[in-house]
Amino acid sequence: MRSCGLVLLSLIVTLALTGCPSPTDAPVPDDSQGAVDPDDQAELLSVVASSPCGAIIERSTAATGSSDLIDSWDCSAFPTIGRETVFEFDALQSGPVAASLDQFTTDLDLLVLVDTGSGLAHDDPAMCVPGAASQNANLMPERVVWEAVAGTTYYLVVDTFGSDDATDFRLSIGAPAERIYINEVGGVSGADEFVEITNPGGCEFDLSELELRIDLELESELVYFSAPDEWLIDPSGGMVRVVEGTTTDAPNEIAVGRILGSTFQVGGVGLCVGSCDDSDSSTFIDYVAYDDNPGSGPDPRTPTGISFAPAPVDSSGLADTESLNRVGFTGSSPTFRAADWSAQTATP
Repeated sequence: MRSCGLVLLSLIVTLALTGCPSPTDAPVPDDSQGAVDPDDQAELLSVVASSPCGAIIERSTAATGSSDLIDSWDCSAFPTIGRETVFEFDALQSGPVAASLDQFTTDLDLLVLVDTGSGLAHDDPAMCVPGAASQNANLMPERVVWEAVAGTTYYLVVDTFGSDDATDFRLSIGAPAERIYINEVGGVSGADEFVEITNPGGCEFDLSELELRIDLELESELVYFSAPDEWLIDPSGGMVRVVEGTTTDAPNEIAVGRILGSTFQVGGVGLCVGSCDDSDSSTFIDYVAYDDNPGSGPDPRTPTGISFAPAPVDSSGLADTESLNRVGFTGSSPTFRAADWSAQTATP
């Protein structure tokens, strides 16, 4: 195998940000070992395959459309000796996107490049997306999270490190779970009780992948809730409300019975990947604690390893028309911060 100055790989499988396709073969230009002429380049880039975002692509590096042209990428810290497969990803929404690569038997790496307007090249540093290269050792899964910009084309490169051996692999694309967050908590005496969850990602997100942990401290109860399967939150700021009661007023609401107890007094709300494990702080991606009588009485039952600094949000002065709203992101797991929350008029 040899490096070829400016190369457009022999296949581009196109992904729409609203969809992740099953592989689509494209014609291989006669001059695929060198630069691709404009006519061939336009023909290749016109191949489009659509499928819902969150789909899983399973293929082999030996499949038609993979190539063995590139030994190195300017965006890679290591050589990539073996076969490569390139997917085109057209961002229709702005926001963080995650690409995950696993189920391979030969060491693969995952890179994300951005189209600068001149097509795909392995030796153009302007195409490198900062931090968007995952090159773990041996057979460890690879994962990249980057901030996609609507209207931008990205190339997801699956390339082989140090071997010409072919392997199957699985590539998944979607909104990163760790970027989903609690946006608002409502339920002061007499007001509707709800927890609002927001997806800032560039792909819709399946809320059933997460769990809410709600601490009803004064009632000595922890409530856990998971959404029904395939309950999707829209991208770029879409939200879902988990509301108290048995009925809902809007299609983006889920009724779950009780949420915060009889009044919004003392407690906490956590959001977890998979199930909330009170003994494992790594499952928590967001947490907020509140107290309507700070300095007196019990504190919220903060999960082991999780802290909320410097103290639970003071909810004693909240009016019936107010809720706790997120105003910042200075904290992150395992240390969340009261400064990220403020009493504001509850959103309808």
